Amino acid sequence: MKPQRMTDLGIEEGCLHWDNDAPFLADALAISQPKNILELGYFSGGSAYMWLHLSDAKLTSVDPMVNLYDPGVKHDGSIESVYKLKGAFPDRFTFIQKDSKLVRPDLAGQKFDLIFIDGDHRPIGIRNDFNLALELGIPWVLADDFVTDVLTVYHNEFRDKFLPPVRVYPRKDLFQGQPIPIVLLRQRDAAIDKRYHG
Repeated sequence: MKPQRMTDLGIEEGCLHWDNDAPFLADALAISQPKNILELGYFSGGSAYMWLHLSDAKLTSVDPMVNLYDPGVKHDGSIESVYKLKGAFPDRFTFIQKDSKLVRPDLAGQKFDLIFIDGDHRPIGIRNDFNLALELGIPWVLADDFVTDVLTVYHNEFRDKFLPPVRVYPRKDLFQGQPIPIVLLRQRDAAIDKRYHG
């Protein structure tokens, strides 16, 4: 039986908040119908819990659990929450403690239906994570913080690889006074292009 609340496991919400963001994740799940989810950026495990609680999909979360922006600054994530989620969802949750730029060998041969990009928000990290989605042939991409560098890198380098955004979800947190969007994208493929463009 699934735990009913994050607090049952002692999992903190982190950057995403159950009341505001769980409905967005549930909608993305309803649209993409994933059997396997890849999450880049785990932090304290809040979004991982939501993916596992809101679906029956398997989840692989990737996070180095170190501060990539400044190695001298402590990472605020919770490695303890990894063990709590493994205990609660033993057959569905995998955690890889690694920078997403180094994770390709660990994912070889696996098939994912949805990727959540919410890790390294520097251009080098964003570029890597979108490329990883393309290389692995993951049809659905949910990208958080779709502002600043995330949006810039997407528009300059990857926009032609995806259909126009399927959903734009406004987060509770603000950036320069505006809600921070989470965006659901569908990768282009020949069948979809034919349907949309004849």
